[in-house]
Amino acid sequence: MAKILIVTLELAGRVNTFAELGRRLEERGHQVVMTSPADIEGLVEALGLEFRVMSRLRPPGLSDPDVLRVPLTTAIASLRHLRHFRHNREAEILRWDVDGFTAGLHAFDPDLVLCDIEFPMQLMVADREGYRTAAVCDQLALWKRPGLPPLHLPLVPGDGWQTSRPGVELLWVRYRLWKWLRFRLLQLLSGGRDQLSVLREIARRIGYPFRREIQLYQWIIPVTFRTTPTLTFNALELDLPHRPRRNVEYVGPVIDPRPHHQLPNLADEQRLQAVLDRAANRTLIYGGFGAYHEGDDTSFLRSVIDAVGAEPEWDLIVGLGDRFEAGKLGTIPPNVHLFAWAPQRRVLAQADAAVLHGGITTVNESIAAGVPMVVYPYSYNDTPGYAARVRYHGLGVVGNRETDTAEDISEHLQAVLGNAQIAQNLRTMRAAFDDYGTRAVDAVEELL
Repeated sequence: MAKILIVTLELAGRVNTFAELGRRLEERGHQVVMTSPADIEGLVEALGLEFRVMSRLRPPGLSDPDVLRVPLTTAIASLRHLRHFRHNREAEILRWDVDGFTAGLHAFDPDLVLCDIEFPMQLMVADREGYRTAAVCDQLALWKRPGLPPLHLPLVPGDGWQTSRPGVELLWVRYRLWKWLRFRLLQLLSGGRDQLSVLREIARRIGYPFRREIQLYQWIIPVTFRTTPTLTFNALELDLPHRPRRNVEYVGPVIDPRPHHQLPNLADEQRLQAVLDRAANRTLIYGGFGAYHEGDDTSFLRSVIDAVGAEPEWDLIVGLGDRFEAGKLGTIPPNVHLFAWAPQRRVLAQADAAVLHGGITTVNESIAAGVPMVVYPYSYNDTPGYAARVRYHGLGVVGNRETDTAEDISEHLQAVLGNAQIAQNLRTMRAAFDDYGTRAVDAVEELL
């Protein structure tokens, strides 16, 4: 039996993936503990795994995607912080709580540390403390590969000159220039509190080979690792065609096969079950719009509601989360059912189609359930890339969040409902998922 530590980001999809991985590892007889700088102890324990606090002060960083649009006056005013660069950096290092994480490592003394790729500090520390380490993620291609556009772009092979070999190279040059400018601006605006400055200094203090091992200009922010084993809990078949880096292995999606528990609110549970009970004789649409985006999506959700409301034989189930206020959505048609939280896998098990933002967890769970997708990605981060892959593999259609009307959304739903080719493509992709079998757990055990 091995002791395995999983360090995870707080995003629900990431936690669910790593918790299911942990559950499968425990079935093999291993002891698994999860940790995170975020306060997710309740969520992890509800999923059946042990959680230990090793460091609580998560660094806030400066990850504003509009950093290059900071007003000039603000930028000039921020330059005064440069006078205190070392002091600012030291204060930020204290916030990252390196000592707390190191002490937690020694207290648990794991045989293997699986660290979310977006937590490079923890991975560097674990490596220097002599533990076996691997980076883990659930995203698709985060690395520059021949013919593969950066993940934030909605491009697939055949989309014009941009997807030619020279076009893709130019796209990466532009992205890397943006990233270089972003690093420099964050350093100036923060006066030393930026992630890259802090990571460099931590690496220097613990003796980590930053220059040799760290890559600054792959897709994900802030960094990736040149030789550290990296497991991607996703299917290579879902990505665009490419050959992964030598240190990267796709080990298949890790999806909890168990249904969600009942809703905690009895009235909501009864209402949800009533909709699901009559779904056999109606068309059921699931609306899943993620929890990451912080903008106001009220008008878009209203368009989705109007699209389904105009179809009396359809039902729509939406989990609002904390991003939407039901009171701002106006009159809700009787065939639209809004919940504070909707059990996604449970609804997808009966859904005929899904309207999604394109997060990778929701895309994978829709494929596993055989549900055709209408994807409305945001204009940043990785959802445009995932939407492009849905389009490339014929698993659904992609709409325009900014311009599509309720009529457009309805037409897209009509296009995927009962579409024989999409249904076949979903079966093919789901079979590819199934072919990974126990590969995710086997790959972890091979690292021990």
